[in-house]
Formats: sequence, C-alpha cells, structure tokens
Amino acid sequence: MAINLTEQQLIAVKSMTEFAECFADQVRHIMNDHGLDKIDGCSLVIQVNPKHVLTGNSVYLGTVNTDFGYIVLSKGVNDEKYTAVGRNTPEYEYLFADEALRSRMDAAKKREKPLPPDGLWVGDSRNDPPVDCGEWDIDDSLS
Repeated sequence: MAINLTEQQLIAVKSMTEFAECFADQVRHIMNDHGLDKIDGCSLVIQVNPKHVLTGNSVYLGTVNTDFGYIVLSKGVNDEKYTAVGRNTPEYEYLFADEALRSRMDAAKKREKPLPPDGLWVGDSRNDPPVDCGEWDIDDSLS
C-alpha cells in the first residue's frame, strides 16, 4: 500500500523522525548516567496522536508492577499542561502533582491516625457489619 503524502509532508516526517531519534538518544544517556537503566521497568514512551482530542499527547513512564513504578501523563488539545491520568504509582502522583494538589496530599497524610499497637480500631459507629463471615451468630448475646 502506497502512502499518500505531499513532498512537504514527507520532509516534515523526516524532520520529526530525526528529532525523535536525537531525543531518544539523549533520554538514554540520562537514564544511563543516573543508573535508571539498572532498575527493572525503567522505560519512556511518548505518544502523539493529533486525532485524539482529550489525550492527544501522552507520556508513559515506567512499567506496571516493577521496581521503577508507572505513571501516565496526558494533555488534551485545549489543556495547558500535562496531568496524571489513570492508576499510577503514588510516589509519581505526588512528584508530578501541582502545588495545590501536593499540599492537599500532605494534609491528608498528616490527618491519618497511626494504628494502635494491636492493630484494633474501636469506633463509635453502631452500624458496623458483623465480623464473622458477614453473618450474626444465633447465640450472640450482644444482639
């Protein structure tokens, strides 16, 4: 099947590809210089699809369930900046969050109560579900 591009479009394709090659080489140098090449799952994928309105530009960093972790950053046609989308490694969510979101994350961390030594929480809720397999014991004297 023959492609249907003008001479000017072919020149643009060659120019984009050469730029992508240079960029890929530089990213590999950064990974090697910082020891990221030795971590299981380290990878970078950049996807640009001008037909996609909501996620036309996406950056995939890492691999799911590896030592390196995973994050997807996307940008739509009308977006000003890239934002994390989907299920990502929490450390990356924090790293790439804007200042307002990062401060809310910090506040949420501070609000978490530490578990007691035996791991048992006792609350004031009177509507707790039964503990034993979701069923009440017939001889339960507390009911």
